[in-house]
Amino acid sequence: MKKSFFLFLIAILVFSFTETGTAGTTVKRISTEGISSPEEYFAMAKKKKRRKPKSKSKSKKGKGSSITAAAGGGLFLGLPMGDFGTAYKTGMGLDVEAEYFMAPTFSVGFNTGYFNFKLKADSITTGSAKVSPMLLKGTIYLSEGAFKPFIGLGVGMFYAHSKLTISVPTLYSNPVTGQDELLNLRTEFDDQETKPGVAPNLGFLYGVTDNLNVMFDARYNMMFSKESMGIPKSLSFIGINLGILLSF
Repeated sequence: MKKSFFLFLIAILVFSFTETGTAGTTVKRISTEGISSPEEYFAMAKKKKRRKPKSKSKSKKGKGSSITAAAGGGLFLGLPMGDFGTAYKTGMGLDVEAEYFMAPTFSVGFNTGYFNFKLKADSITTGSAKVSPMLLKGTIYLSEGAFKPFIGLGVGMFYAHSKLTISVPTLYSNPVTGQDELLNLRTEFDDQETKPGVAPNLGFLYGVTDNLNVMFDARYNMMFSKESMGIPKSLSFIGINLGILLSF
């Protein structure tokens, strides 16, 4: 009996020393009320140790870090390339996006828009070309935080509609007055077609709030066109887009 009581006192001293002697560490005291033997004391100490600490809430990754779907659009600046750039000026338009996140860093979606390019007119020819993409796209995000750089690829169809007006000054003799007069003889060309194309892109998404994101990207649009009077064989342009996406 004395031996058990002696061990019981030693156990209390050891646990008390552990509690107060470790710098910077706080250990809750184990109440000895109602404990009559060292075995009960050690059993209660083990039960205290088994209790899991309260789980800490996970820190957020930033505004707009958790997105299931997003839709929006923005202003578009088009820089014609190759043969298209030789004939047409910088274009303007609107870009529309929608995407669904299959995983935190991968989404699939749809892209369209309406872009207008003016012909580099001379004294004879004027005109414009309007282009609308209809693309299915996949996007890989390189981060899950509020700032999300990404790369992507769009594949689908491009609709192009061009109008040209050629005015040729022509001198003719007026049969009524007998005078020579100068007239502009106009010839108009109207061409439209829908052809396949691709559009790789890169940019970033930034979460301003949990549901509002700023989007910036640069996209190389290439339509595999037939050569016609108003549309070159390879219609390609770099699109720079700045807009917003509403996320859900």
